[in-house]
Amino acid sequence: MRVLVAGLANYGHIYPLLPFAVACRAAGHDVSFAVGEELLPVIRSAGFDGHPVGASVDWGMREAVRVEPELAESGELTIAPVATEILAGRVVRELLPVLERAKPDLVVHEPYCPGAGLAARLAGIPVVSHIQGRSLPARMHDAVAGGLDAVWRENGGTASAPDWRAQTFLDFWPQSLHPDPPIVELANRYPIRPVAWSARGDRMPDWVAGPRARPLVYVVFSTVFGLDDAAFAAVVRGAGELDADVLVAVGPRQDPEVLRQLPDNVSVERFVAQSAVLPHADVVVSHGGSGVFLGALEHGLPQLIIPCAADQFSNADDLVRVGAGLRMLPDDMTTGDVTDAIAALTHASAYRQAARSISREIAAMPEPAELVPVLTGLARPGLAEAARW
Repeated sequence: MRVLVAGLANYGHIYPLLPFAVACRAAGHDVSFAVGEELLPVIRSAGFDGHPVGASVDWGMREAVRVEPELAESGELTIAPVATEILAGRVVRELLPVLERAKPDLVVHEPYCPGAGLAARLAGIPVVSHIQGRSLPARMHDAVAGGLDAVWRENGGTASAPDWRAQTFLDFWPQSLHPDPPIVELANRYPIRPVAWSARGDRMPDWVAGPRARPLVYVVFSTVFGLDDAAFAAVVRGAGELDADVLVAVGPRQDPEVLRQLPDNVSVERFVAQSAVLPHADVVVSHGGSGVFLGALEHGLPQLIIPCAADQFSNADDLVRVGAGLRMLPDDMTTGDVTDAIAALTHASAYRQAARSISREIAAMPEPAELVPVLTGLARPGLAEAARW
């Protein structure tokens, strides 16, 4: 079976797709990716062929403001639907020729890349969406449905775009984190265990795995929507006030130069192998993106979430609801607030117990390899399917 996996060119959008792609490849299937050029090196380092298709979320946001300058003073929720339509249009235009050449039996895409699903439907290819957060796809669909209909028709579709709720979904969101009642009923939804991914070349400082007398606080923020420099510095300094070892990953967005004159217990890196760090951590401080959010829960770690954009706010709300952590907003926090919150998460056992409960739930979810027959059955009707939710 030939599988084409598509996503936007952002680490948090592509990393969650890679474990399933590896499972498909291990089962003997031919897997390739369609992703913006920025992340093609990541795809190729994992041993996959890649087609340059689409771009990143931040490109879409910039392009939306360029096309509609009045959006410059708007918030993310106003810009995002325009950016999604622009990205979807670009993905459809660039992906259709790839589908004609590669002739995949199946297209798997992340939900922030609906253009891949539209292109697959236009080409008559079965499609699967790999859900990456509980607030999608309903929220996104409501905001961008009209724009996606326009993209569909501009590229040869008739009437409205197909109903996204009728397709098959792979969902790595633990059931206890889904709201009750659900945001939207998805009849063809299969659970799949979230698996952390780190790119080749990312490393973990040696001292993290060595003997340590103090707790380890891991601080990391989004590669797309991050804190401003002052807020980021306040978070790091707040963590540094504790009697703890603090590992900070600044990523491509944050400027390490704003973190000057830090105490000796704080170590700053550009990138780290997050999947290697989390087993050694005691508390995680982040924006609450799905990758680090679920990675911390997989390891039973309490979290402090400081959401910045997108689904991070609902992730923070869910974390508080299940008792596995705390949240605070960037505009309201002080360095002392951060210190107090991390101290509470370190010493109050209730947060860790709640996180460990979800960790056990994640461990019971089917591994990616167990879901490969579901996709095989879609591309080749009559083969075995895994149990649905």
